[in-house]
Amino acid sequence: MNDNTPKVTGIGGIFFRTKNPKATKEWYGKNLGLAIDPYGSAFEFRNANRPDEINYLRWSPFEENTDYFKPSEKEFMINYRVQNIEGLGLA
Repeated sequence: MNDNTPKVTGIGGIFFRTKNPKATKEWYGKNLGLAIDPYGSAFEFRNANRPDEINYLRWSPFEENTDYFKPSEKEFMINYRVQNIEGLGLA
């Protein structure tokens, strides 16, 4: 049976505001060994139910005055992976 119910299947990204994203990325790269790119760091993982499928979680610091999180004013944002998001009928 193919379940097309919209549901969270994982986390796609963790984004947060900081005063100095460049210094934050450098600190995490130097002290915790994150492989840093211009956007932060990508964590590769496999789907337990489909081991041939490769997924990524994006960790990314943003400038504290970014509009990227709008309309939210929160300091962080978590993006979820959602199966059949279109089924929510939000558009």
